[in-house]
Formats: sequence, C-alpha cells, structure tokens
Amino acid sequence: MRRKVPQCPNCQSKAVIPILYGMQSGQAGEEEKRGNLKLGGCEVSPGDPNWHCKDCGREWASEDTSAG
Repeated sequence: MRRKVPQCPNCQSKAVIPILYGMQSGQAGEEEKRGNLKLGGCEVSPGDPNWHCKDCGREWASEDTSAG
C-alpha cells in the first residue's frame, strides 16, 4: 500500500519525496539518484522527518503540518 504524498507545509509544492531510514539496499540508492526518495541514515529517532520537499528543502514528519 502506498502512502499519499503530502503537499509541502512550507511552500505548498507537490514535489515531495519520502525520507527512508535504516539499512539500505542498492535499489534505494538508485531511487535516491533518480530523485524519488531521500536516504535518512541508519539510525531513527522519534520525530525524525519522513518527507522532504525538493523545491524548498523543508523536511517534516507526517504529523507535523506547521509551516516554518
């Protein structure tokens, strides 16, 4: 099941990609090169962002809808 891609809460862009955490496969690296996702590293902490706006660079967690 795919998640609905949100609109950026900062600039309202729809050029938003998911941030993927954890040990990555070669496929994930290829998807990052294509601009389809951003790799977030191996360690995950509560509140880490899971979305990245390719237009303004804003990163946020799904439950964070505040601008800024």
